[in-house]
Amino acid sequence: NKMKGTSVEGTFHRMFEGEMTNVIECINVDFSSVREEKFIDLQLNVKGCKTILDSFDEYTTEEILDGDNKYHTDNFGLQDAKKYIRFKRFPPVLQLQLKRFEYDPETDGMVKLNEKYQFEEVIDLSKYALKPEEVEEEEKDRYIYHLHSILVHQGKAHMGHYFAYIRPSTEEQWFKFNDEIVESSSRERALDGSYGGALSEVEVDESRKIWLREDTNETSAYMLVYISQRD
Repeated sequence: NKMKGTSVEGTFHRMFEGEMTNVIECINVDFSSVREEKFIDLQLNVKGCKTILDSFDEYTTEEILDGDNKYHTDNFGLQDAKKYIRFKRFPPVLQLQLKRFEYDPETDGMVKLNEKYQFEEVIDLSKYALKPEEVEEEEKDRYIYHLHSILVHQGKAHMGHYFAYIRPSTEEQWFKFNDEIVESSSRERALDGSYGGALSEVEVDESRKIWLREDTNETSAYMLVYISQRD
């Protein structure tokens, strides 16, 4: 580690490391288990989710442990319980990996999920805090994040091209980084062009009939980087 022993030692972890809390609470007795876990990035589901906040909702949703899946406690034996994740601390730079690729048992291979998945320039993550009801108004900016960069994959699961959109500040100006070519980009092109989903095109044939043609859009974001408003 080249940073060790220098003035910038620990910078990577201060910038990129967050902390989540895994909680199991028994429903019928007074017992809970809490385990803290550090993370550098979060992997969010795209399948079944329409927006980035849908993915966070799924990530933190409560799972009920009952029936054959009851939770075993040392003092109370098997108990009905609820299991969930909350965030103790989000990092200044939040890296989100979007699960655009998954294993398909029918083809025995990886496939790319091309459905439309939307994300915003500004997101509020305060509802996912460990105790969201205790987040004070003056502390809320800790949970407000601004989109900084969009990493895009164009192609299929086993082949394709990678490029990125980056916004150096919170101003509207975006830039597209495509190999050695860097060019300015509009917000619409950077965000809307990275959502994925079907491509629709209106065609008029020789008899002047109007047709709506849809093609698979193989260009979509697979990773997002957000920066805390406070930092």
